[in-house]
Amino acid sequence: MDEEKYGSDNDVQLIWTVPGIGLVIVAVIKAEIGDATRFSSPEKLAAYIGVSPTTCQSGEKQWGGLTRHGNNRAKHVLIEATLFHYHFCPDSKISNYYHRKKDAMGERRPWWLPAGSC
Repeated sequence: MDEEKYGSDNDVQLIWTVPGIGLVIVAVIKAEIGDATRFSSPEKLAAYIGVSPTTCQSGEKQWGGLTRHGNNRAKHVLIEATLFHYHFCPDSKISNYYHRKKDAMGERRPWWLPAGSC
């Protein structure tokens, strides 16, 4: 039944190949983003979702993070998919990046690190 609804859409098939992404996440991403070709670059898609980095600067001091603007539903399901991927695909590039960042942070827990992971 699911393949009858979503199986013929090439975007859905492509998104579904990413480990950690299931039917619900695919459906939310497709519903929130719609036709991905309306974005002229990946950077514009990331900005629309709200996962593009921002930089603030005052004199010589510089800080940054994720922008607070964007599509909250799409951002939420992408974060959930990333956490699922981290837990169930321990040898992936994303998991290795997560461990490097966690080790570099030391005892300090960043806002994006789930409680109990330290």
